[in-house]
Amino acid sequence: MAKRKAMSQTLRFEVFKRDSFTCQYCGAKAPEAILEVDHINPVAKGGDNSIENLVTACKDCNRGKRDRKLSDMSEIEKSRRQLEELQERKNMIDMIFQWKESLYDECEETAIKIDQIFAQRTCRRFSESKIKEIQNGIKKFGLNIMIDALYASIDNYYDGSKESAEKVAGKYIGIAYNMFNDNNNPKKSSITYIRNTLAKNCRYFNMKKFYTSFPAWYDIEYKEIFLDIARKSNSLTEFLESVEEVHHG
Repeated sequence: MAKRKAMSQTLRFEVFKRDSFTCQYCGAKAPEAILEVDHINPVAKGGDNSIENLVTACKDCNRGKRDRKLSDMSEIEKSRRQLEELQERKNMIDMIFQWKESLYDECEETAIKIDQIFAQRTCRRFSESKIKEIQNGIKKFGLNIMIDALYASIDNYYDGSKESAEKVAGKYIGIAYNMFNDNNNPKKSSITYIRNTLAKNCRYFNMKKFYTSFPAWYDIEYKEIFLDIARKSNSLTEFLESVEEVHHG
């Protein structure tokens, strides 16, 4: 009979770590289960203490296993592989959380820098709620658009007064949204521009009716024509009739 060699605590710990402190026979985990190190190829059949021949087992499974060999195709081996995959998924989740946390920290720092630009240009600061909007904007639209949109808002609305600084802050996210759409969905962006232009001229403007009635044949090449009609129209009905004349004319 082969002589069982003493196993060091260091080797036991390495086996437990590799197997995620989980019994490879039944799935029991520490600390609820008392774990031991078992030999895949039993010592009685020539198995040694190499880490490849060792496996984590709870006390109950280890004491009941005796000298049975763990087959590569056994249910125990399949369970072990599933546990390894599960551990990989857990590791991936941990990495994702670390990545998301770093992204959040980066957005927070970047939003503070954008607030500093706003302060340098207007001598005002964004509110805490606006800082949160800016962080969300950085995630959604990207840093370049958020910086460009701020400068555009300052150039268009700031005249040195407190009121104009507040207007810059109020228009900022909307400008970023429009820039994002211009880059990613120019047709949608142009329709929004037409809608806003028309809404300014109408006493009563039904947004839902605008979108449900807006011509399906519209394309970006008609943008300037539609905008010109929107500027001259006093109602949605007048606008729709005029664009249809253009379409059939």
